[in-house]
Amino acid sequence: MISLSMIFFICFRVLFSVAFSGFTLNDRLLPNKNFESFPAIDWLQCVETCQRSPSCISYNYEVYNDKSCFLNECGFRDQCEALSNLVVSSGVIFHQLKKVLVKLPFLLVSVAG
Repeated sequence: MISLSMIFFICFRVLFSVAFSGFTLNDRLLPNKNFESFPAIDWLQCVETCQRSPSCISYNYEVYNDKSCFLNECGFRDQCEALSNLVVSSGVIFHQLKKVLVKLPFLLVSVAG
């Protein structure tokens, strides 16, 4: 039998994940905030690896040259804030998967798993 707290937890997780769908920005880069990098055949490898990592909030995927993925431990509250702070970089895709809830100077971190 499922407890009431378990039902609440499941409902909360579903509502939270629906409330934030993430965003992608082409030719944008979050510099110097990555904690892991690796060669990636395509962006899907970045998504899967970031979703599995509790520390990963966003990633940069270098489309040309090295085809590398850079996992970031920070992100932005919304797309407007991201556009104001990301660096223009041709051939790089910035993708934020998780919502950030706490703002520190320039660095935004997630407190929700």
